[in-house]
Amino acid sequence: MRRERPLTDTDRAAGVIRDVDLRRLGTPHHTRLLPQPFRLVWVSTGHRRVDGTVEPLILVTNRLDLDAELIAVAYRCRWTVELFFRWLKCVLSCRHLLSQTANSVTFQVYAAIIASLLLSLWIGHAPTKATYEMVCHYLSGWATEKELITYLERIRHKATLSKK
Repeated sequence: MRRERPLTDTDRAAGVIRDVDLRRLGTPHHTRLLPQPFRLVWVSTGHRRVDGTVEPLILVTNRLDLDAELIAVAYRCRWTVELFFRWLKCVLSCRHLLSQTANSVTFQVYAAIIASLLLSLWIGHAPTKATYEMVCHYLSGWATEKELITYLERIRHKATLSKK
């Protein structure tokens, strides 16, 4: 049992291809209804398959009250947040929170972002994971200040040579 929802111009502008309400998954032989209605929203990813058709992203939600456009926009915003936390965890090495309170989490995130910006200003481009690891080695006492500065100057020199 399904109901196709009509698409508005704003839905199409947000990349929505199709919007369907569902009460049952599978084939017509399955008589068991879902505990609550679900909704499938097909959103264009912009990627093309070999045959030239657009590869859709199928989002499943129980938010029947939202426009399809808002579901597509919310997913795109969620993905941006996921990428930010991946960057925070993988590149800035903030894999573990130092504390669970809101103030300490805020402090840790701000400190990591400030460190990233300062390193970017020093070396002339976005720091890599290796750069953060070198800073961590210095902060842990495994590298001297001279070794850290030598490393950062070498990276800055490489960056200026590649820009020329």
